[in-house]
Amino acid sequence: MALANIKDRVDDVFSKIIDTARDLISIPSRNPPGEERRCAEYIYSNLKERYETLYNVVLLHKPFEHRPQVVMYPKDGIDRVRVVLNGHIDTVPEGDYNAWHTDPFSAAIKDGYLYGRGSVDMKSSLAVMMHIVDILQEHPASKSIALMFAVGEERAEEGTYVMLEYMKRLGLNAKYGLVLEPTALKICYAQQGALWLRVKVKGKATHASLPEYGINAIEHTAKAVDALIKYADSLKVRAYEECIPRCSVTMVRGGIKENVIPDECELVIDRRLGIKENHEHARKEVEELLNSLRLDYKLDIMAKRDSVLIDKNSHIVEQLYDACKELSIDTCYSCFPASTDNEYLVKEGIESIVWGAGSLENAHAIDEHISIKELKYETYALALMLARL
Repeated sequence: MALANIKDRVDDVFSKIIDTARDLISIPSRNPPGEERRCAEYIYSNLKERYETLYNVVLLHKPFEHRPQVVMYPKDGIDRVRVVLNGHIDTVPEGDYNAWHTDPFSAAIKDGYLYGRGSVDMKSSLAVMMHIVDILQEHPASKSIALMFAVGEERAEEGTYVMLEYMKRLGLNAKYGLVLEPTALKICYAQQGALWLRVKVKGKATHASLPEYGINAIEHTAKAVDALIKYADSLKVRAYEECIPRCSVTMVRGGIKENVIPDECELVIDRRLGIKENHEHARKEVEELLNSLRLDYKLDIMAKRDSVLIDKNSHIVEQLYDACKELSIDTCYSCFPASTDNEYLVKEGIESIVWGAGSLENAHAIDEHISIKELKYETYALALMLARL
């Protein structure tokens, strides 16, 4: 399929992609609390209406009965699928509604950008996935693609894992994968792992007029926060394959009343793992740090995600790089600093990468927005790569 034909097809379809992206953004799918159902049903109905003669479109009520996922694959044989495209339906909550300059669910377009919660992470790319078959039309590549619209990614839940298990039982034997997270079109053959820890620091309550008779859990937690900041700075020397380990305190809760010395304070730690790190080692390092402060505490693992690394010379990496260069799209090889469902694809032996339009800096942010021009570049390069892969 010639480059000119690809660009013509994208140009013909792109307005529909934007309309679909706006529809998706207008349907809240926050996680927590896990409200993906309406958005999943929209995706399912849209795909089924357009493709059901040639593709199986499945609303999969697993792993959660009331939070369905969507799978689409060709009717003439899932065993012929060569490439899996993956994206997640859920978004983080919008935060302070009044801080937004546009309604987070209005999907406003302004100065060449599409605004709204999920515009970057990652409903615009879901819209591209939903129209990629239209772009490729009768090209053989259109029958070698499976689409996966997952729930639960924002909380490291097992939506993609369950979909892969379901598709494997049907005969899926894909060689390549692509998770369309926002990388600013950098080709991420690696991604960092993550470990989320909850620490409850214990103290002793007493009247605040006599603090010496109690143990202030908030003050002890503050010492832990200071130590974790220094620990985070020390991790920079462990950088490997463009991946820099990090550690951040992301939540602190404590106290029951203004005149009571708090007997408990909770903090949540976000620990990003480099390629050569593992969860157990990272957990032990945090425990050793807390022990050195002589704190009375309890530590629990909230969730964890594995790091990913595939060969930079993988065929899909090379094909995507060549497609970007042919389209004069600025790209490079990189490591994705966040965690994604790509870990599940790679564990299945699928050569899979993370790549897509939008900046990670805008994901989860107030006034989240994506460049429509960059989204079109994503669509050009994705279609060209798939046609040649």
